[in-house]
Amino acid sequence: MEEKVNSVEIVTREKIDAWNVFDSHNPNQTVCPHCQNATVPVVVYKMGFLPPLLTWFMILTCIFIIFAWLPLLDRRLKTIIHYCPICNREIRRLTRM
Repeated sequence: MEEKVNSVEIVTREKIDAWNVFDSHNPNQTVCPHCQNATVPVVVYKMGFLPPLLTWFMILTCIFIIFAWLPLLDRRLKTIIHYCPICNREIRRLTRM
């Protein structure tokens, strides 16, 4: 008599989510909490409060007044927003001050 063995395939969904503050300029593959798709988010830089504050501080204290506009161009000082390329909703936000 032949025995029929039912095989069960176990599929695990490993979490691909990796959020590192120091590596937020180069995003890793993540799972969107809204559409549940595994994607690499789109990074957008927005002007926050810190770059103008540093610029005004440098102008008012006359420290490197010629280079006072440089904080306005530096991406490391801006707010970093990660968007899902599929549903176009915000995944994460890293605010600088």
